[in-house]
Amino acid sequence: MDKETILAIALKRYRQDHGLTQAELAEQLDVSDKTISKWENGETYPSKRNMMRLANKLDISIETLLIEDKGPTRDRYLSLKYGLIAYVLIFFVCMLMLSSKLTNDISQMTVSQIVINILKIGIKANSYSLPASGIIALVFYLYIFPKQRKDD
Repeated sequence: MDKETILAIALKRYRQDHGLTQAELAEQLDVSDKTISKWENGETYPSKRNMMRLANKLDISIETLLIEDKGPTRDRYLSLKYGLIAYVLIFFVCMLMLSSKLTNDISQMTVSQIVINILKIGIKANSYSLPASGIIALVFYLYIFPKQRKDD
């Protein structure tokens, strides 16, 4: 009966971060390893006394065990932000490069032909910039931000 509670997730993560097994943490808190397992599976909750002892042993605040971490949400936001910046930059560079073809024949075109060609160039620039910016956003989200958290 696993219940993904904030406490269960945080307790398991911080215990593992400290290199402790359930049995080792249980011994330090004078409880059974089955009790630690039940806490981590969300089956039961520690008493106030045990919650304070857990926070002390894991060198974290009680709030850290009880309040949801918003880190991934921030990473998602920053990844989207960097992806959008990359998109705009790549789009404009592509527009500049592709528009050089337009300037050769522009004197012989009508206004509607110029507009159609600009739209075609815009679509082509999007076909280059959307995948590239998506890849950049994914690299930030999946590689750079987790690596930074690990280094901290």
